[in-house]
Amino acid sequence: MVITIISFCVFLGIFLFIGVLSVIKNRHTNLDYLLCEHTVRPWMVALSAIATNNSGYMFVAMIGYTYSYGLSSVWLAIGWILGDLAASFIVHPRLREETQKEHALSFTEVLGSWRGTDFRYVRYLGGLLTLLFLGTYAAAQLGAGSKALHVLFGWDYRVGAVLGSVIVLLYCFVGGIRASIWTDIAQSFVMLAAMSVLALSAPFFLVGHGYARVTGHEANGFSRPEVVASVAASWIASLAALIPVALLIRRRLGGENLAWLVPVLIAAAGPVI
Repeated sequence: MVITIISFCVFLGIFLFIGVLSVIKNRHTNLDYLLCEHTVRPWMVALSAIATNNSGYMFVAMIGYTYSYGLSSVWLAIGWILGDLAASFIVHPRLREETQKEHALSFTEVLGSWRGTDFRYVRYLGGLLTLLFLGTYAAAQLGAGSKALHVLFGWDYRVGAVLGSVIVLLYCFVGGIRASIWTDIAQSFVMLAAMSVLALSAPFFLVGHGYARVTGHEANGFSRPEVVASVAASWIASLAALIPVALLIRRRLGGENLAWLVPVLIAAAGPVI
């Protein structure tokens, strides 16, 4: 338990430090606070999206649903990935073009001024929907964090919710969207490492006595070499399947440097496994 508490405090401190550190790049303008003046690199946006998609949803909701309903949960992941790809290639390019053309700072603003029009009520409705759905999303994320702290340390749910709210408000107030993206990048690497450890350790748990303790039956039909081979094959197959997607993204976004594809591939491979 002591190691768990120390680890939690260390990572919490790192995330908070990274978020506050973003103030050094702050230019104190609305465009910088909300959109980083359109200067964020594609691989940073990709890792931030990975962290946003796979935080409370992946570690609490998805795992819990899989535990309860089994392999059928894979359709959630497939739908999520296909939806993200469709939005990335159909919606996002046009949205970015219109955003820069209209000098808009928010999603509702660009919809309200689409192609030079002035849909005032669209902005009002979009603002209300944003508050409704993002409020629900924030509550779900804080609830997931509170549940994790309750299970790990026995803390009251309110403690986790308040602690998470204070930390997020602090670094977002200081650095805006840049702070959010920077901390998301750090979280994506931590989550990737955690999922990799889980993917590697779970099969060995099934081979060993852990399976017998959980189910009351001995694990038969698996040997350690077979487990190692299956895990390695899964990782290679996931990366191979993602390479065409990454190349398509590169062609869509442009750019000669392939370096930013590496973290995108690796980060995307974790949830697939």
